[in-house]
Parts: sequence; structure tokens; C-alpha cells
Amino acid sequence: MATVRVQGSPTAFRLGGAVFSLVGALLLVLAWHLTQQQRQFRAGASTAQGVVEGLGRDTHPGNGGRSTTAFILLVRFSDAKGNSYQIVGTAGASRPASYQVGQRVTVYYDPARPWDGQLGGFLGQGMKLTFAWGFGLVMTGVGLLCLRLSSPANRPA
Repeated sequence: MATVRVQGSPTAFRLGGAVFSLVGALLLVLAWHLTQQQRQFRAGASTAQGVVEGLGRDTHPGNGGRSTTAFILLVRFSDAKGNSYQIVGTAGASRPASYQVGQRVTVYYDPARPWDGQLGGFLGQGMKLTFAWGFGLVMTGVGLLCLRLSSPANRPA
């Protein structure tokens, strides 16, 4: 395997590597916590079929004058007692929207708090977990690589 020699300030590489590793590790801890929280919620949750009653847009100003748009879903479902609830969910920023009015969706809800339901599927909670795990792994990997490359063995002679 070829040896990579790093030129420049090893201190900057070590500092950058430490920061990236720390932020990545914090993201991994957050991802683990969110995953455990999601598992615990789903284990005690009831499910119901909901219907998308409305789609809205949530637009925020972005960088460079561009705005970002996320689609908001209004979903109605009934709990096991027959009580009707409406929840708001996000449908990402895909165009066209990932959901359509009238579409049936799975809703997970705590029977003690049915008004606080969550959409099933990837856009419900899976996307948040994927981003947290993905960014955590990438940042930790980049940080560890920077730390390894700043080691004395990789300094130019």
C-alpha cells in the first residue's frame, strides 16, 4: 500500500480531524438516540390507515437567493375508538410531491396521545435517521482520516 505524505500544517490537520471526529461522533450518538426512540415508539404504537386530505408548501429563503420548498401533508385517521384526528407531516421536497390528496398512508400513534401521530414509511422518520447516521459516519471517517494523515509517520522528511 502506498504511503500518503501530507504537506502543510500537521497541527491544522489534527485540529480539523479532531473537530470532524467530534462532530461526527456527536451525530452518531444523536442517530443512535433517535433510532432507540423510534424503536420504542413503534413498539408501543398502534397503527391506522390515514388519508391525505391536503398538501401545502412550506417555502424558506435559501442560499444564493434560491428558496427551498418542503411539502406539508394533512392526514386524517381514526384511532381504535373511532375518534378522528388530523396530523401534519412532511413529504420532503420532491417535485411533484411524493403524496397525493386521497392517498392512503400508514399512521403510527400512541393510544394515549393519538393527536401526536407519525407517518409511516421512509419520509415519516426514516429520512431523518438516514441523514443522521450518514452524516455522522462520513464526518467521523473524514476526521479519523485527517488524524491519521497528520501522524508523525505521514510528515514529509
